[in-house]
Amino acid sequence: MDSVEHFEAKDLLQLTLLVAGFIIVFATLTLLVRGQRGLLGALLAIAALALLVYWANEVRVALKGGAEGIPKEVDEQWIYDMIRRGKELLFIAEVPGPEEEVRISVRGRAIEVFGGGGFHRIVKLPKRMRLSDSSYLNGVLKAKLEEDERKVESAHDARG
Repeated sequence: MDSVEHFEAKDLLQLTLLVAGFIIVFATLTLLVRGQRGLLGALLAIAALALLVYWANEVRVALKGGAEGIPKEVDEQWIYDMIRRGKELLFIAEVPGPEEEVRISVRGRAIEVFGGGGFHRIVKLPKRMRLSDSSYLNGVLKAKLEEDERKVESAHDARG
């Protein structure tokens, strides 16, 4: 509970600073437009306006809960490949370790991959497949799958 309150206080402080910056830039912009009517005043007003737009965007991001600045789609990107060889399918994927936590299971037309740090992904398969072999080395999971007409579920530790 304390960590949640800590993050809320941090976000509130960040939001307050952003709003204060917004007000300062707006006031500076107003003074520049009134006081400087030449080219320098126009350039300074444009720079202040650009800063104002930047801060407005930061306030919007902070209010949406993404104050860390890390896009969520980056976390969800995952590199894997499926290579078909006749009735076999080779599945290769980057999976975070440690090796003891890496598991793979096949259920019907889906392959389920587990890794370290709560990593869990599901990939749809083109056909009903059966897991025949798997290995894990240096963060790369390799699994051989074969076509299967039976309704059997299979699971393997990636250690073989």
